[in-house]
Amino acid sequence: MEQRKRRAILLSMSVALLLLVTKAVIALASNSLALLASALDSLLDFFSSSINYLSIRIADKPADNDHHFGHGKAEGLAGLFQGLFIIVSAAALVYAAVQRLFNQEKLQQIPLGVGMMVISIVITLWLVRRLREAAVKTESITLKGDALHYATDTITNGGVLIALILIKLTGLVMIDPIVSILITLYILWGAGRLLKEALDELMDKALPRSYQEEVEKIIKSYQPHLTGCHDFRSRRSGSRKLIEFHIEVDRAKSFEEAHELAESLRLAIENRIPNSHITIHYDPAGYEDRRATLEQTLKG
Repeated sequence: MEQRKRRAILLSMSVALLLLVTKAVIALASNSLALLASALDSLLDFFSSSINYLSIRIADKPADNDHHFGHGKAEGLAGLFQGLFIIVSAAALVYAAVQRLFNQEKLQQIPLGVGMMVISIVITLWLVRRLREAAVKTESITLKGDALHYATDTITNGGVLIALILIKLTGLVMIDPIVSILITLYILWGAGRLLKEALDELMDKALPRSYQEEVEKIIKSYQPHLTGCHDFRSRRSGSRKLIEFHIEVDRAKSFEEAHELAESLRLAIENRIPNSHITIHYDPAGYEDRRATLEQTLKG
């Protein structure tokens, strides 16, 4: 799984670098701010993918004496850094586009720019498909972020393509900065979504309710030996899903039998929920009610 994530990131870095260089050269030749905005987006993608590659290498390191739960949060930190960097860069581009509205400049080499955008759209669509497939199989927030970047590129490239064609047909050069502003606003929207996902992971937001329902369904298959489940907690660390809860075991079971039941349940859940780490604490049946009474006594 780790190798799949690394190969996907290296592929996105290579594509981003190729598109960055080509777009930048043609943007300078054509004097198109919209094309320059697209080149900036490719620069951000290359930079972000590089950070992602480093974060994945860190996140996939096993737990050690200083990091008992592993290094998975490195992916969340990378997503947070990407989102903030994109927002700052996009704001600078909006400022440049507004300045261009009041100081219109003629575009050149428009057919060359049109050809470049068509090629970019085809390459980007192919890359998005590869990244999404890898993200689904590895459940990596980093790969999801990369796929989002390049999916955004598809829309921005299409916007630039339409803008260049309209400028060629109408001669209205003000279309260029207007399109660049619209593209940048879309980039900001995508960055906001990425920031939210990264913050959710860093703040240990619970996994979707469906995971708890899946666990409870598996526990029911162990009845009557297991009679209940409580204190369910979950969170995500990189691509790993960390789940812990208490179960109530038939009092007639010995300690060894209770332990074997808990281990069997843990393995069943980890097989059903890919890339999960399950921690189970087992109590004697009916202990939850007794615990509540004990807590009331201690408070009194």
